[in-house]
Amino acid sequence: MEGAKPWWQSAGVWGSVAAVAAGLLHLFGYTVSAADQAQLAQSFTNIANGISIFAGIGGGLLALWGRIRATKVVTR
Repeated sequence: MEGAKPWWQSAGVWGSVAAVAAGLLHLFGYTVSAADQAQLAQSFTNIANGISIFAGIGGGLLALWGRIRATKVVTR
């Protein structure tokens, strides 16, 4: 494998979450097809990626705002 990524960006993790959720729903009388599980896992992955993107943008903006309004010099 090359590179690394956070756990929340892993389709494998979200696929597992969807499978466990489907199993739990089945215990309570709901039926979830394999196609529904795959769609749910993809939705979780998309949401996690979106959150990651907005967190990066928000963190950058917060750092910029903090530096602009700072009143002291940054030293080592």
